[in-house]
Amino acid sequence: RLGGEAAALQCVYSGQYRNGMVVRIAGLGYQEGFGGHFHNDDSLTVLRDLPGVVVAVPARPDDAAAMLRTLVAAAQVDGTVSVIVEPIARYHPTDLIEPGDRLWLAAPTPGEHVPIGAARTYGDGTNITLLTFGNGVYMSLRAAYRLLARGIGARVVDMRWIAPLPIDDILREAEATGAVLVVDETRCSGGVAEGVLAALIDGGFGGRMARVTSKDSFIPLGDAAKLMLLSEPEIEAAVELGGGQRPRPTCVPSHAAIVAAPDTPRSTADGSAGADGAGVRHRVEARDPDARARVGRVDDQAVADVDADVADRAVVEDQVAGA
Repeated sequence: RLGGEAAALQCVYSGQYRNGMVVRIAGLGYQEGFGGHFHNDDSLTVLRDLPGVVVAVPARPDDAAAMLRTLVAAAQVDGTVSVIVEPIARYHPTDLIEPGDRLWLAAPTPGEHVPIGAARTYGDGTNITLLTFGNGVYMSLRAAYRLLARGIGARVVDMRWIAPLPIDDILREAEATGAVLVVDETRCSGGVAEGVLAALIDGGFGGRMARVTSKDSFIPLGDAAKLMLLSEPEIEAAVELGGGQRPRPTCVPSHAAIVAAPDTPRSTADGSAGADGAGVRHRVEARDPDARARVGRVDDQAVADVDADVADRAVVEDQVAGA
């Protein structure tokens, strides 16, 4: 409905009819107390693919209010169809770095607007630019704080708008450091980082570029979700590994059901061990090859839990087949 009707009306009827609309969605990952692919999903791909639809992803309450005012005004004046996706995991936290610092609090300013396509920059680090949005802002600011203690100055750019992207701001802040790491909480395939990196290339940016993302997977329940979602240690590791030049890949092949043992190299996509593949445990479930989460490192308990889940389902299937 959003793409086929709401967003298409002005095009289909040559501007004679329009229906300005703002769809407010509380979503994205990192939620506590909820989970699974219904309540903890991190995909925004389908929204970014709708022509003419503005997609906003505020990270903080002050931005959320100001951006919502802008979208309502655009709907009234221009008939704009938009979606504002609020990271529900950031609704209640008040602290940023240390317990009690209350640095994440931000009271909205009455009447304030944020122009569509305008980013927000935190800090003036000169070593690397972290381009991010949503939950990534919170994680990147925390990572930047710890990186500074190790002598790495990072500036954090909250893109705020993922359709259209704030191209001018992205290019300006990228040129300021000459190195970019896109911190993308969505999936590797079809994620926001793909469009950001393409925009940097199209804009003529010649510096170092890399990305870190969540895994190509549904989000499981409980603590297992942390194996799929992008983490702060991954951000820091990517920055430190060549200043954002060659971060550790977070795109995991979705066609090979392989679990690597802790502290061992990840196996290759076809299921064979790499050159240093000693100790890699190949646990390919022939009965249900897509049941296993594709992750780089898991502990023994996580492996046992997955094995038990697959075994339980096999028993149920046998009972059903026997009936």
